[in-house]
Amino acid sequence: MDRTQSYHRKVGCLRKILRQQRAKMVRLHTQRAISWLTGIRGVVNIATTDACAQVWVTETSVTLKSNNIESLRLLEEELRGIPVLLDEYPWYQSYKFGEERTEAVLTEDDISSELFYLQSVLDAWEWNMLNELVEDTSACVEQVGLDVKKGESELEIGAKIARLMYEREIEPIVLLVGADERALKRRHPLPTTRCVEQYVLISVCGRRHGLVASVTRAVHFGALPDWLRRSHIISSTVNVRAMKASKNGASLGSIFSEIQRTYSEFYEGDEWKKHHQGGLTGYAPRTRLATPLDNTVLYEGMAVAWNPTIAGAKSEAIGLVGVDQGYAIGMSQEKNWPTLKIEIDGCKANRPDILTRQVMFSMGGWM
Repeated sequence: MDRTQSYHRKVGCLRKILRQQRAKMVRLHTQRAISWLTGIRGVVNIATTDACAQVWVTETSVTLKSNNIESLRLLEEELRGIPVLLDEYPWYQSYKFGEERTEAVLTEDDISSELFYLQSVLDAWEWNMLNELVEDTSACVEQVGLDVKKGESELEIGAKIARLMYEREIEPIVLLVGADERALKRRHPLPTTRCVEQYVLISVCGRRHGLVASVTRAVHFGALPDWLRRSHIISSTVNVRAMKASKNGASLGSIFSEIQRTYSEFYEGDEWKKHHQGGLTGYAPRTRLATPLDNTVLYEGMAVAWNPTIAGAKSEAIGLVGVDQGYAIGMSQEKNWPTLKIEIDGCKANRPDILTRQVMFSMGGWM
């Protein structure tokens, strides 16, 4: 399946909804929904929820409603190979999209549950794109991690990662870098001028074709302290348990119970309260966070992203929901990046380990 085939499949799904609800049109306006349908970058300002255009789907046509600033860029650069009509309006006469609202027009709010399911169960093209995205995002973070130096600031490290991501046509929509005590104190360490002394924890979310990959890696200079080794093993074990439980028919609540149980086995029963553990992913870093008693059911083909964390350590992986159990995709690509092997109930799995760097002294200082 390619991008165009994926697009036609989704248009067919929307038209089925039209017939079921006896409506004439579905109107998509958010960047998430339009990226899901077409695979395009539907925003100019990445901080906005709404796209820079709308897409209207009827039984006989798909129309891009766009102002004259965006229309040709979208058609010629983003929508190549995707058959859509264009309805252009002047930027200074912004189209009043609300005026055509009738019972015959379905908005995203009207079909929110249907859209959630359609966007959550990925087709073959989406899975290929997500797998490549996880691999490419991992490679960017690992390349910087292998070269990071003591004395570099969190901002400098973040800038290097962002450059590599953009070179691979990945938008860095989340970029967290925590050095030393900030990695311990802040679960979401936005980069600062703080410089690395011994340890740095990096978490990023990269977006391409609307899909989002979440990746975390950590680097330590010198011998790894026992407490950090233990924390990383625990978070990685929780990660593997959560992925193993991510099977067709399971609920997010049942997986969360498995997460809680695993933390408790290591006498860290309160850690889940200090940060979310992940959940469903796809066209956002997390499309639904797992919580206790959440009865959202998983289906084969959904994507999950689990990120258990203990202060200073975090294990993050994206996986495919399977019939018997879920499995992680897009693992470490750099040959020099270490792997932590986890075995649970006879099931073996690999997760990225903490990279330990030797401390050397040169004429320029410690590195």
